[in-house]
Amino acid sequence: MASTPVIQTPPIAASLPPQAVRFPGKVAVVKLSRGREICLAQSLTSLSPDHAWIARFSSRPSAVADGCAYRLAIRRHDADRSFKVDDFGRWAAMSWAPAGHRFFLVDGMGSNITDCLVETPDRDGVVQLDLTSVIRHSEGPLRPSETPNRSHYYLECRRWIGQNQVEGTISGRTDDKPFHAFCVRFRYDLAARSASWGPVRRAQDDISC
Repeated sequence: MASTPVIQTPPIAASLPPQAVRFPGKVAVVKLSRGREICLAQSLTSLSPDHAWIARFSSRPSAVADGCAYRLAIRRHDADRSFKVDDFGRWAAMSWAPAGHRFFLVDGMGSNITDCLVETPDRDGVVQLDLTSVIRHSEGPLRPSETPNRSHYYLECRRWIGQNQVEGTISGRTDDKPFHAFCVRFRYDLAARSASWGPVRRAQDDISC
């Protein structure tokens, strides 16, 4: 007798801002017998605040572990041609700047790392700024052990402050002894290309920003 499919909820970052568009939704994968999984077709569309751009998340079957692959594409509201922004295999979230001329994309790319990208669309595609790389190479308060290569490292953009500033957090747990959790808030100014920092919190147990 065929087994009844079990609905599996994919990981979603609960700490992302409520105004962000998150994808995939609560039900993205159906788990079948013998460990097989199938991907449910899903799509989610977001219109920029200035009504100039349409962003669309979609899912499709894939050979990755959870049975799905996801894509974010964008197009002008008055055009038919779409540009691929990025592919991802776990989850992602986006939030438009107030004027709608750019957005940030949080990519939950792995179990031990989360990335944030600032995307500025134009007629030829998107211009991408990798905030994880920029923040990592700025003069910040984190220790060498609190970096992507030596810790579980989750950089999450949380909200826009005006048109050019992104506020977010870096949290995680070191992979080297003595193990500890860390958390710090940051604000990055896209116009000035500079970061400002809050105090770093450290503890033996997991902490929340």
